[in-house]
This record gives sequence, C-alpha cells and structure tokens, in this order.
Amino acid sequence: LIEKNRDALYLARELGFADTGWLEAVSIADPTNPQVAASVGRVTTMTVWDNRLYSFADIWSSWNQWWGQYLYIFDASHPLAPEQLADVEVDSLPYPFYRPLLSANAKALFVESSHAIVPFAVQDPNSVTMLPVYEIKEAAVEDMVMRDDVLYVLESSKGNALLILLDVSDPAQIRELGRYEIKNHKATRLDVQEGLVYLITEMLCCVDTVQRELRIIDLSDPGQPIAVAQMDLPSAGVHDLHVAGDFIYVLDEQRIWVVDASTLSNPRIVGTYRTGEGARGVETEDSFVFVASGVGGLLVLRNEFAGSVSLYLPLVMNKKVSRTW
Repeated sequence: LIEKNRDALYLARELGFADTGWLEAVSIADPTNPQVAASVGRVTTMTVWDNRLYSFADIWSSWNQWWGQYLYIFDASHPLAPEQLADVEVDSLPYPFYRPLLSANAKALFVESSHAIVPFAVQDPNSVTMLPVYEIKEAAVEDMVMRDDVLYVLESSKGNALLILLDVSDPAQIRELGRYEIKNHKATRLDVQEGLVYLITEMLCCVDTVQRELRIIDLSDPGQPIAVAQMDLPSAGVHDLHVAGDFIYVLDEQRIWVVDASTLSNPRIVGTYRTGEGARGVETEDSFVFVASGVGGLLVLRNEFAGSVSLYLPLVMNKKVSRTW
C-alpha cells in the first residue's frame, strides 16, 4: 500500500496477521535519499484527500481475544507529521469491512463493503456519522477511484466487467451517472485521468491461461462512453495501476510495466523492471517511480523515457521482515 501527499509517501508496513501493520511517512523531498520521517499508526487500508489522511485498521488483541475495526482520521497539512484527529470504532456497523477500498472528497469518506458503498460524514472529525448506504446489487467491488466528486466503481458481474459512475457531490444522495460493460471479462484495476478511464481486464481464454488487457475508455460524457484503445499485457496478476501524464504503470506480482500512451489509439510497452515478489503499490513524482515492495521495502526507480526503466535506488526498510509491505 502506498499513497503520495506532496513531498511525502505514506507506506503501510504489514506485520502479518490480518494484514494490519504500521503506517509510516517517508520524505521524498530528495527522491535519491528517501527518509522515514514518522511512524503514524495502525493501518490496513488508506487514502489521502487534500490535507486529510484516512486509514482503516483491523485490531486484534490476543490478550483478551478481542477484535475491533477502527477508522483513523489525520490532519496531513504537514505531510511528514500527520496529526491524529479522531478514531472511530466501526465494527459494530451492519456492514462488514475486510481490507475495504477507501475514497474521499471534501464532504465524506466512502468505504467499500462488498456490495455497498458506505459514506461517512467526516467534515467534523469529532462527530463522524454514517450516511445512507448506496447498495450495489450486481457484484462485489474490485476497485474505485474518486475524481471531481465522481466515484468510479469497478466490478465483476456475472462474468462481465462493469464500470459504474456515481455522483457523490451530495454524499447523502448518491446517484448513478452512467455505466460501461465489457462482456466476458473480469475487471481488476482502475485509474482515471482527464476524463479517460484506464482499466485492467482478464479473460480465461483456455485451460490455465489468462489473457490480460489494458483498456482506455473516454467517459468525459458518462452517457456516451467511447472505447479508445486496448492492448494485450504480458503481465501476471495485476496489483496496481497508475497513470501519470503520457505513461501508464502496471504493477504485477513480480514486475512493473511502463506503457507509453502519448498516442492514445496506439499504447505500447516501452519498459519493464523486475521488482521481485511482494510488490503491492506504485506512485510517481516527475520521472521517479516509487514501488512498495515486499522484497526491497521501497524501490525508487527512474523512468528514463527512452524505452526502459532502470533501478535508481533500493531502500530497505527492514531486512528482518520477509514480508515487509
């Protein structure tokens, strides 16, 4: 897990049980010399919006055999020193949360709960309340991204990939703007940039063989989606997808793939780097690529824009932990 906030990276260091670990703030003011600035707290999943950092954690106490789920809210106006504003116990809610996807806007935090989007009013951290839930009847959510008060929700429904656009400008009255379906494919990852939606889809084409594709869809008019391009990916199971400018970064189980989409109708792979097992998330800043990796902790790569991605600097956060992130 990795999120970027100005000159800081937030990294989730997994400790093992329930995939709950420690959230750490790492300075990337000098990308060639990243430094751990602070250990923030427990985390299972997280998201950043403006000057707010939201994290979700499953807490297990072996002492009294007690299990709890908490939402933590931080003031991240000083990115390298987040200040906790509130912690909210949510395990008593009627919706189950397990490594939930999180997205936020100015008014609310949106938490994925299998077949539902659960909004929380978080403007006042001392009075966090759950708003009316938006039920998703088709299938479980695979990924979701917030852009300009539109929540893009990716699902796999009855053997098809389904993308639903939700207007969340009023979190108490979420409404659907449009949807896009891809037949006979499973959806896995999603990113959005300037009205263009980037999807990773999978299709079982024969016994034990999965065909993965990158698709680019123009959804600037939600009522009239336009397929722009698609290309085959030689990757294994995709863990993260990140779009920055003309480049698309696809992170799979062992590699990061760099796709040049400067010509939208003809995206092409221009580079790859073997990250090793355990890579889970990718972020970028200018020409630097940051990979949260189970083998090296944090890998800092440089995209040289010349057909390859070369290792710039590995930062090993903890050599004693075999599964760091």
